[in-house]
Amino acid sequence: MIFKEKRLLLGLFYLFSIPFIYPQSQLKGTILDDTQMPIPYADILLKDSSGNWTSDRAISDESGEFKLITEESGAHKLSIISVGFEQFDSNTFNIKRNQNVALGKIIIKESSFQLQDVNVTAKRIPYKREIDRTVIDLEDDATTSGSTLLDILERTPGVIVDRQNKSIAMLGKSGVRVMINGKMNYMPSEALLEFLNGMNAENAKAIELITTPPAQYDAEGNAGYINITLKKKIGEGYNANLNSSVGLGDQKTNKNFGVNYNLMKKKSTILINYSLSQNNLPWNGEVNRRLEYGDQLIENQILGFRQNDRVIQNVRVAYDYRLNSKLNLGANISGYTNIYDGEEHKTVGFLNRASGPDIYDLDESNNWRNFQSAFFIEFNPNENSKLSFNVDFLNFNNNQTPQYDIELNENLSPEMLLINSDKNTPFDIMANALEYETTLDNELNFSTGLKWVVNDFRNTNEIKRNQIIDPIFSNDSELEENIAAAYIQVKHKINDKIGFQAGLRYEHTKTFVQGVKDKEVFVDRNYGNFFPTLFLSYKINDFNNINLAASQRINRPELNNLAPFIYFLDIDQVFQGNVALQPAFTDNLQFDYRFKSLNLSIQYSEEKDVISRFQPNINPESSLITLTPKNIDMQKTLSAIFSYSLNPITAWDLRFFTTFINTHLLDKRELEEDFSIRNTSIRFNLNNNISLGNGYSFQLWGYFNSKEVSGVNISLPNGALNIGIQKVSKNFTFTLNGTNIIDSQKWRFESKNDKIGYFQTFNVDFVPPQIKFSVSMRLGDQKLKVKTIEKSEALERINVN
Repeated sequence: MIFKEKRLLLGLFYLFSIPFIYPQSQLKGTILDDTQMPIPYADILLKDSSGNWTSDRAISDESGEFKLITEESGAHKLSIISVGFEQFDSNTFNIKRNQNVALGKIIIKESSFQLQDVNVTAKRIPYKREIDRTVIDLEDDATTSGSTLLDILERTPGVIVDRQNKSIAMLGKSGVRVMINGKMNYMPSEALLEFLNGMNAENAKAIELITTPPAQYDAEGNAGYINITLKKKIGEGYNANLNSSVGLGDQKTNKNFGVNYNLMKKKSTILINYSLSQNNLPWNGEVNRRLEYGDQLIENQILGFRQNDRVIQNVRVAYDYRLNSKLNLGANISGYTNIYDGEEHKTVGFLNRASGPDIYDLDESNNWRNFQSAFFIEFNPNENSKLSFNVDFLNFNNNQTPQYDIELNENLSPEMLLINSDKNTPFDIMANALEYETTLDNELNFSTGLKWVVNDFRNTNEIKRNQIIDPIFSNDSELEENIAAAYIQVKHKINDKIGFQAGLRYEHTKTFVQGVKDKEVFVDRNYGNFFPTLFLSYKINDFNNINLAASQRINRPELNNLAPFIYFLDIDQVFQGNVALQPAFTDNLQFDYRFKSLNLSIQYSEEKDVISRFQPNINPESSLITLTPKNIDMQKTLSAIFSYSLNPITAWDLRFFTTFINTHLLDKRELEEDFSIRNTSIRFNLNNNISLGNGYSFQLWGYFNSKEVSGVNISLPNGALNIGIQKVSKNFTFTLNGTNIIDSQKWRFESKNDKIGYFQTFNVDFVPPQIKFSVSMRLGDQKLKVKTIEKSEALERINVN
């Protein structure tokens, strides 16, 4: 089957990449100001010798670079226009057919007058496709005000956030790795979600979705990477952003505070990010379960309500210093604390039992702490080469002490049961990387690198029933995992239209898990694999381009999933880890097409030994239900993302995303006969921003997600609708939002396994409707500077008169 999909995508690639043969010339260069800073989004226009505009033009990118393709020949002039700068006009020069002209650096003058209290507004491209990633710009996104990074990811096209299972999926696949400013975050997924839920979205510049990562990235993560780039100031000086918000839902509050500070000097840079979040929003849920146990039919209903008090703090400090033109070094330190106290009351009623329901009261305290440090040194032997060495260290500890007070009412007199759980999970991760990159000529880039990662992990979990240790669920285990990797990568621009990037990565993994006291070996694996990647790009013209990518990936079991943790839903059902989990491997093929602001991305993948979270298993002797992560034989996924942005009127900015995912799961390891599930899901994202004048704007945004499949679990449709109004002044932004206003953002799923007579539905409301008010204040010099300008020597050299 995979060959049919591959042929289909290759056929699309061929169809869109048939070049039209006609003589063309290319003008290329880099636009800078007098401080050698690039000038992005400048308009480059071609005039004939009489000064009339031709139809040929281009726009400089964020590096100030441009390429202008033309069929014109003969005497012409070049004009460059950018807001805040004087129009630049070259002398007359001749263009010969099929001639490529390298203009080099073009320095343009800023306007000779001081701008006082002038606001210049430019709309960025919200959705941009590069050769190996999709970049979603957040700087002009008004919905970031008062939101967390997890909120933004939740409405990002192709990304699915599962708040209950503490996981992130992308394009229908689990195994997503998250980076901050290109630096890997090694926290487990459950801690990572809370980490992102405590970071203010106003500090973020963009989100990069890397669904087919190149060889320079770890092969870990079948779904790919999400890279969150934080804001920083370009040029010397400082700026800062203070933001604060308060939300109210179900008569409880959700408070956030954040600060982003940047200080940049000629040789050094300091970046500081801090955020504080306190969430007291409650949640409630309902579980309905039916189990055929022998000749009995057990049906019950669980109703629960939880009061929450969670305080999250994130801090990140980064420092770069350039010793000289060849040597640059830096370090960053980040810390994270998550202190949680929760009280839950729930009843477990049995439909076929005359006595009253069982009553559960849970008192839970969690303390998560994380410290991560990184150091890098970068040596540039020449302007085309770079040698870098990076060291990352992570220390993480999770201490959980839930206590269950249970009243069992099956008999005439109630039976009291006290369950205490004490879970402590410290681990250390050390990662070292040595990388070399060089540009052999103007269009050929070569890179290679080595990496070594060491994981040390210990999981202690003690369960007591009425102060007596339960040996079935108590354990003490330790893990050591070593990963050695090497890669080679080549990136080449064949001509003005065609480019490619190819790489090969090798990773060798050794994983060992054993009991601390009895030394019982749970896992002992030693394996190595090659992971090739290939990217092709074809530029039809300035408005049309296509990309084709192929890659292989691995998804290793998370340390927390290997550790046999325990969480009691009730005494008949528990969530538990699985030391028998195997790594999953994926083959990916992706096709991308862009026409102006319209983007289409299609991906087909086949994943073997899929890690599916919390699949049910029934103990035939005790009827105990355990929900554990398990491997499933195969998942085939065909996904497509369509995005479009437009302005129906000048004041109306509309962004539309649609994600289509078709999955086919195949498994026979758990059942005697083949198990097959097919599902098609659709996700809609819609963002509206309407300018009302005088700095006011109105926002309406939301998403809808149809049902999805994960093993025998089916996630039911969910979505959210949000509104907001915003006022932007010189130094302040005020925002009033209503989020999840129709209370549709609920976590609902059902599990069905006819072979073992099991059916269960979950309906949990984690995010109640809220009203949020937020304030953002900008500090630092916001005015444009006046600079003296030199005349460009690049165009003087092509003056033929």
